[in-house]
Amino acid sequence: MIPIHLGTPQQFRAVRDFLLAAGFTAPAIAERVGATTIYDFRSLREGRPQDAAPRDRLDVLIRLFMDAEMVEWEAVRAHVPAPAVDAFTALGLLTNAPSSAAHACARVLLYPTEGGLVVSDLNADPDRSVAEPSPPDVVYPAITHNTRQFLASQSTAPCEHFLELCSGTGVAALRAARFARRAWAVDITERSTVFAEFNVRLNDLPNVTVLQGDLYEPVRGETFDRIVIHPPYVPSRDNLYVFRDGGEDGEAITRRAITELPGFLRPGGRFYCTCLATDRKDAPLERRVRDMLGATEREFDVLLVTTGDIDPLTYYAKKAASRRGTFAEIGDWYDLFQRLQVLQLVHGTLVIERHRQAKVAVTARRQVGVGVGLAGAEDWLFAWESAAASADFAGRLLAARPWASDRAEINVVLRAGDDRAWAPVKGTARTDWPFGMVVEGPPIMVALVGRCDGRTSVAEHLASFRQSGAVPPEVPDEQFLGLVKVLVSAGILGLDEFPWPPLPIAPGSA
Repeated sequence: MIPIHLGTPQQFRAVRDFLLAAGFTAPAIAERVGATTIYDFRSLREGRPQDAAPRDRLDVLIRLFMDAEMVEWEAVRAHVPAPAVDAFTALGLLTNAPSSAAHACARVLLYPTEGGLVVSDLNADPDRSVAEPSPPDVVYPAITHNTRQFLASQSTAPCEHFLELCSGTGVAALRAARFARRAWAVDITERSTVFAEFNVRLNDLPNVTVLQGDLYEPVRGETFDRIVIHPPYVPSRDNLYVFRDGGEDGEAITRRAITELPGFLRPGGRFYCTCLATDRKDAPLERRVRDMLGATEREFDVLLVTTGDIDPLTYYAKKAASRRGTFAEIGDWYDLFQRLQVLQLVHGTLVIERHRQAKVAVTARRQVGVGVGLAGAEDWLFAWESAAASADFAGRLLAARPWASDRAEINVVLRAGDDRAWAPVKGTARTDWPFGMVVEGPPIMVALVGRCDGRTSVAEHLASFRQSGAVPPEVPDEQFLGLVKVLVSAGILGLDEFPWPPLPIAPGSA
């Protein structure tokens, strides 16, 4: 049974107005409960200290809708005016507690996010009895750390048509209402469709359309500037939960979303997919994505930004240890992944951009840098890699005046030679922005980074190294330029022509 009701505009307005008047915002809630951001919220059951009784209306709202605890009706009515109580009840948000008619309890979770006010299914039983198992189509909360990463990895630049697939609560489409002329939220289940529509009405977003159907089917005939998806990606044979389980290898929905993408993404448009997928023997994930795109793959740039990786055996051992699986299953999963030649499971975000005009296709893999998202780092990388691949780029690079990143550091390995004098033999450069990167190189790399001050051109650096003998005459210019390209691509060296995005502000902190 779906607990909420799509009531009248007046009822939604009464709830919305009261929540805003009560200060039911992410910063206020985080401050009230001692959390850094709304994504770090801990419920009372998770050990957050509690006062004996709610002190004010914000306490009442947190206790009911985020802690999923019972609150005496007397306390509710002391802080919530009757018209708002009536609206909460009429929309299915509040009801009598199953074990006590003197207590109120929430029928859903309700919380503020970057997309506005969001409802999702309860994750606890308010009267602390033995909870019924979640239904297969349960609507998952939108303030998890995974959702935070999903949202933080997407561009918020203005666009015309925005599509969220596997939308659940519709949180990405709700947020997109601020920067997209029109946004769509599509999910295969009726339950998620109702919840997303409820959230659209609760936030009064006339430019967001909610549709039910299988991936792109409900929007066939439309094209989009931006498509985002947080698909079910947990490898599973039983597919118990729609939001979670992604088939035997976890990639069933991800594969379909990418395979059908060319029919729906406009030139210049971007696709963002936060998921768990696999590197396989002789086929890393980013290369397999090109196979999924099919005959049109040369029309797309592909970037994989990883947040972590784990070997399959360790993954399933951890699931068994946490009682989300059994140790008996580990052997079966091991055999499956051996057959598929899976080397490791990779968690991160795939960014796919369709070319506006014919050019060399970029394929890149990076590790996430500062924070949890991209904050425009993908814009920089696509611009740089496309330029660096062009036929006339050598001249431009020779004229460029690189500077060393203030977020980079270099560790140097010294070794005693035959004359017992210490000399550098290798350097390791690291940075955390625009991406987290590590580059190992010869001693000349250390010297080059140390000399890059933003005033000296690459051509002047090369001439100086040739004069000193550090770059012998037989070494072609292209080899030195290749080193410069690697250091710029890694974010160790910067160029004014390709400015890095500003460092991100943590999502949910404001």
